[in-house]
Amino acid sequence: MATASAPPPPLRLTLLCCQTQRFGTTAECCGRNKAGEIMAFLIQEIRAQGLETWVVVKESPCFGHCSQGPVIRWVGNELYTRVSRSQVLDLVNTLRCHLQDQGVDLNSQIKHADDENPGYLLPPV
Repeated sequence: MATASAPPPPLRLTLLCCQTQRFGTTAECCGRNKAGEIMAFLIQEIRAQGLETWVVVKESPCFGHCSQGPVIRWVGNELYTRVSRSQVLDLVNTLRCHLQDQGVDLNSQIKHADDENPGYLLPPV
């Protein structure tokens, strides 16, 4: 007799946005390259597309690509550098297509365990 296995957890994609501001130098960094504006625009577009149930955006520590900022990492996938507003639109579209390819019903609203407590991303030790 076969036993029914538990359904897989809902798919959730994580995007990490570097917001590092380098002080005491004039060297480039994500903070100086308008990373805050890009992150805000990314969050706005994810909400506008109704993807906030499936995509979480978090501020992250430096990825070590300061001269190529703003930098966004799609956890488990790609690193995006020199991100512009038009690239944000392309990224959000790619996320939507990826979710649909995975069979996600984008019209459903599943509550995730971390919705109530998003936690904090700590820098590597």
